[in-house]
Amino acid sequence: MSSLENGAALYNQYLKFHTSSEKYTAQTIHDIGLAEVKRIEGDMKQVFDQLGFHGTLKEFVDYLRQDEKFVFKTSQELFDHFSNIIFHVIQPKLKDFFLSEPQTELM
Repeated sequence: MSSLENGAALYNQYLKFHTSSEKYTAQTIHDIGLAEVKRIEGDMKQVFDQLGFHGTLKEFVDYLRQDEKFVFKTSQELFDHFSNIIFHVIQPKLKDFFLSEPQTELM
């Protein structure tokens, strides 16, 4: 959108509409994203080290997909795992990103 006339202002207006927040600018959100990528890469390096894995990210992903100990055995296990993330990680942080929480439950 930055190539459009008033693109930056329009983008910020869309951002405000979709996030219900004036607290974060596009640059702030971008910076948060870059920081999160860096944090996640650091977390992944720790996992590599804990597992004694020496390889690329692609090789690691392949390893995770092929080793049975990293695969959910039932759909219920998968559902329970992600329900836990939604209710204990995501939901408590919604108020930090939105002025009003959704009326509808996440699940």
